[in-house]
Amino acid sequence: VLLGNTKLIKLGSGRVIGRIWDFQDITKTQNLLEKLKLSASIVENLLEGIMVTDKKGVICNVNPAFTLITGYTEEEVIGKKPSILKSGHHTEEFYKKMWENLLSEGSWQGEIWNRRKDGEVYPQWLTINSIKNEAGEIVRFAAVLYDITEIRSKQKELEFQANHDALTGLPNRSLFIDRLKTAIERAKRKKIELAVLFMDLDGFKKVNDSMGHAAGDILLKEVAKRLLRCIRSEDTVARLGGDEFTVLLTEIDDELNPVDVARRIIHTLIEPFDICEKQVYIGVSIGISIYPNDAKDAEGMMKNADIAMYWVKTSGKNNYRLFTKDLNEKADRRLELESYLRNAVKENRLLAFFQPKINLKTGYISGMEALIRLKSSSGNIISPGEFISLAEDTGIITELDSWMLKKATSFAKGVFSKYSSSLSLSININLSVAINLSAKDIESTGIVKRIKNFVKESGLLPEQIELEVTETSILKDVKKAIKVLFALRKEGFNIALDDFGTGYSSFSYLSQLPINILKIDRSFILSANKNTISIMKALITMAHELKIKVVAEGVETKKQVDFLKAINCDEVQGYFFSKPLREDEFITLFIKNIKKFNL
Repeated sequence: VLLGNTKLIKLGSGRVIGRIWDFQDITKTQNLLEKLKLSASIVENLLEGIMVTDKKGVICNVNPAFTLITGYTEEEVIGKKPSILKSGHHTEEFYKKMWENLLSEGSWQGEIWNRRKDGEVYPQWLTINSIKNEAGEIVRFAAVLYDITEIRSKQKELEFQANHDALTGLPNRSLFIDRLKTAIERAKRKKIELAVLFMDLDGFKKVNDSMGHAAGDILLKEVAKRLLRCIRSEDTVARLGGDEFTVLLTEIDDELNPVDVARRIIHTLIEPFDICEKQVYIGVSIGISIYPNDAKDAEGMMKNADIAMYWVKTSGKNNYRLFTKDLNEKADRRLELESYLRNAVKENRLLAFFQPKINLKTGYISGMEALIRLKSSSGNIISPGEFISLAEDTGIITELDSWMLKKATSFAKGVFSKYSSSLSLSININLSVAINLSAKDIESTGIVKRIKNFVKESGLLPEQIELEVTETSILKDVKKAIKVLFALRKEGFNIALDDFGTGYSSFSYLSQLPINILKIDRSFILSANKNTISIMKALITMAHELKIKVVAEGVETKKQVDFLKAINCDEVQGYFFSKPLREDEFITLFIKNIKKFNL
């Protein structure tokens, strides 16, 4: 591409005698112009805002994206300084350091809060570069603005999800621990007390199992709402998972006592919940630890509150308890016992004891109940009251029950066949052995088949086995329990309902469950008065009408024996006749009983 210019050649008289042509190649100039147009087009269409100022910081140019982001048009900002966008979130020192860095380094970038024309304050990622001339002098500043409102919003959403329970919206364990640590540091500086309340809902599993997980989720959300009404805004309620919740009381004194808060929570949660058009009732067990008396760090506070809550669970539920050193010692003992118990079968630490059952009409030993015992490292016997509940909580109970079932059936077979036949019994006593089944056994897969196999291996008949279940073990999963018990009864096993009279047991159980033996709890007999005597008479009469045998436990006096005879109770067991015995001791008593009646 050529640009041509001409010059005329003239004589002195002025007459033109020729032309001189001067051509210039302008290709480079046109290319430069095209590039400038392209650059301008790109700037005009960028999503990032562009702002150009002179060396004094006066705005001389902006692009359309700047207007979209800030709300200011080009006409409104040209000739003004960028301070028109100030949000008030930053100090003068912040801006001073920004310009110092820009002048010394030639650029600056970072997150800054600015204000739109409509007054909205928003986060922005800002990059500023200085533009210099050929002499190295700053002649312009170019700023690139990027609105990061949406990014920050997403970040907040992700942070919320990471630190909050998805179901209830409450802080989760991670956030609760962070807040607890911060509160402890503050309490340490100010020399004040704080408290942690560790909570576990009572009866939640029953709702979840009977009404479904959707109903359980609704219940948890309603519980969260009620808990929030029980605390101050500066305190924290968190859901740790399942039906466990915690409360952090950041500062306690006489006016805000954690015990009062615990009572308020119990009172609030005991009120019925309307769930899926039904009224649902639950309770709550609460453990309380106080800083700095009970622990001096977050882990210790949580642990001790949990320990206190556990002891509420084991002593009646729907209550609260403050942590004490005694509870800690019990918890340590429980951990030691759990470790000891886990290896009990493998290391031969278990013993089988047998308590005879007496037929009240004949006086014969009609059977026995198999009872498990645990040897301590010193050889002493550990009370079942110490380890049975622990075995149930940890699931070890299924292993113990399997051991007991095998041991009891094997021993019973030996007693029933060898000693009965060798002494030529003149009548059929219908001897039986009673074995306890836990809730874990009933819940386990293939329980019916396992019991059948154990009994088959022993050589006993199913009708010689009494499988004892408690009301509480049935209530863990009523549908599953009834299905399992009916299957066992169909196989010929006797089913006994143990501890009748200690819970919610009613006469309706006698017709709904596939039981053929009823065991009246010892507490019912020991507290016998005019009312309970009438109830027991009616109970035995009804049981006999339904072809159910009645056994009274914990019989300790002759007066009790005579009373039970008078109301037609079938069998008894208790210390009046015999305590639980070792195998050799039971055999001795069994032979003595046979000889006594010359059988």
